[in-house]
Amino acid sequence: MNKSNHRSPFAIVGRLIVLVKPMLPIMLAAIVMGVAGHFCATFITIFGGFGILRALGLASPVRTVGTAFACILVFALLRGVLRYAEQASNHYIAFKLLALIRDKVFGALRRLTPAKLEGRDRGDLISLITADIEALEVFYAHTISPICIACICVIGMTGFVGSWHILPALVLLAGYLLVGVALPVWSAKRGDRAAREYRQALADTNSYVLESLRGLKDTLQYQDTAARAEGITAHSEMLGEKQKAMKYREGLTVAITNTLILLTVLAVLAIWILSTSGDSSFAVNYSAVFLGMMPAYLLSYDHASGWTEYSFALPLSKELQVAEKYLVGLLCTAVSAALNGIFCGIRFWMGKPLPAMPISLLLGAGAASILLINGIMLPLYYRFGAEKARMLYMLMFAGMGAALGGGTVLMDAVPEPGAAIAIVGVLAAVLVLYALSWRLSVAWYGKYKK
Repeated sequence: MNKSNHRSPFAIVGRLIVLVKPMLPIMLAAIVMGVAGHFCATFITIFGGFGILRALGLASPVRTVGTAFACILVFALLRGVLRYAEQASNHYIAFKLLALIRDKVFGALRRLTPAKLEGRDRGDLISLITADIEALEVFYAHTISPICIACICVIGMTGFVGSWHILPALVLLAGYLLVGVALPVWSAKRGDRAAREYRQALADTNSYVLESLRGLKDTLQYQDTAARAEGITAHSEMLGEKQKAMKYREGLTVAITNTLILLTVLAVLAIWILSTSGDSSFAVNYSAVFLGMMPAYLLSYDHASGWTEYSFALPLSKELQVAEKYLVGLLCTAVSAALNGIFCGIRFWMGKPLPAMPISLLLGAGAASILLINGIMLPLYYRFGAEKARMLYMLMFAGMGAALGGGTVLMDAVPEPGAAIAIVGVLAAVLVLYALSWRLSVAWYGKYKK
């Protein structure tokens, strides 16, 4: 058996990376812009928290609310520019290298023709020069620089969190290692066999179709069309089964990844809330902001996976499909309120000071935040897609954060019974806006095109 068919994955990756050497300056520029862009995206949320802390009259690294949200606006604009520049650089490298690799492959095939290729499967060769080479685009455009960016960002964010408290930083680092190292290695080992079987099934299907086309005259002459059609159907079904197995493993990996991310965030929040001796209003309410992103994140994954286009063929109304995301938002609201109540109860049991805000105001503000975030983001996602919607939301985040912070200050000045009544009124108004947002999302359903 030819040993070249069983090269180490690291040896293959090493040979592929060598090809990047002539365009190393562009790759370094993409990494730098990617790191800067990811830090901009991260610090949008961080400075939003700083601004809300300052609006609540609590200790904050920024002097004024205006400073915080001016920084958010700058970060949002830079994020868009840096993201575009990073992607443009990575795809420039990828397409240049794909052209180079295709030239090398065709040159090798010309040297081997005809004697060395006489016994080779034609379908396998077609898969090699089309799908196999095209798959390298993911490696060059979406693997090399993102890995470097991820490593730098992990070090930076771990250090940033560690400057505040070492325990959340250690939990965050453990989450990074699980999601970024352990899970991909486990997934690769489990999916390697399925990927090989799928590629072989694809090559067999290509070969059978080519053979059928070349022998079309003989098939018609001997009236063997039914058998050929059954053979093509059988190969297609086998290919579909192999693809189904791959998609199942992919879905399982995505589910485990999202679960680990959620558990890591909750663990960091729990340690932060339970270990701090000062006011924990922002830490407690951050769970609301985080959970508020979940429906939009799910919709983003629907767009990326092609589910939105597939859903048109389902016997379900668009009202029902859109309502599913809004119901997830309501569920996140309930979960956030429960988590906040649990955290406050544990702090009370431990003898630590409760948040300075009234509990009713704290829970109501969290619920209103989730509903407001989803009410704004979901219609934008349905109309413009994930990337454009995220940029638009970031631009609106400053104004929304300032309004929430200012509203919280005003309500905090109201006596507790009046504040409770006021928060009920705010929630009622937000629920009305939430319903109107659902109608807008239904109207925009299917408008976004990739």
